[in-house]
Amino acid sequence: MFLAAMAPLYRLLLINTPPNNQSRVTIYAVSTLLSCSAIHIYLDNITVHGFIFAVMVLSAVLLAIRIVKSKNAGTDASTQASGAGKLEKYEIISRLTGAGAGLFVLAYFFWLIDVGFCRQLDNLRRQVGLPWGLLLELHGWWHVLSGIAAYMVLVVVDLTSDKEDCSCGEDNRNKHWEVTKGQYSWPVGPMICQLQQSK
Repeated sequence: MFLAAMAPLYRLLLINTPPNNQSRVTIYAVSTLLSCSAIHIYLDNITVHGFIFAVMVLSAVLLAIRIVKSKNAGTDASTQASGAGKLEKYEIISRLTGAGAGLFVLAYFFWLIDVGFCRQLDNLRRQVGLPWGLLLELHGWWHVLSGIAAYMVLVVVDLTSDKEDCSCGEDNRNKHWEVTKGQYSWPVGPMICQLQQSK
């Protein structure tokens, strides 16, 4: 869980970090990851584990929002008036960030329910039987949803850390910002394509 949260957080921290300071960020990230793991192993407390994970995810989401807002604030007035280029892309990135954050929250909620009511859910799954009992496998849904959310955050990082600033003319800007079908896996690729078509 800590690694799933630290991967996007680490990538986000590197976006505006000068190359000569990136090794410090790496040392900070690895130290934080190892410290949190050691605390979890030493205390063997699921509540502390969940709290640390939630702080890491919240930090990644807030940092992603801040980066998206700062890049969107740099959009010039002509691009905003035309409704093309950066502004459209950062609207899509904002929605993708929100969807990823929402999935993390839902996954975390499922995990908390599973931790608190594991025995009851296990009994209920046995009563319901297969295949419907799988819907009550909240720990499994936690893994699926948090994996999808982590992927969404990494796509947001990929899109926001793009080095090209898209100010090199209308044709290049639109070509650069167009996400093609198949460029990103489900659910991100279809979601981005649908948002682009709705503009």
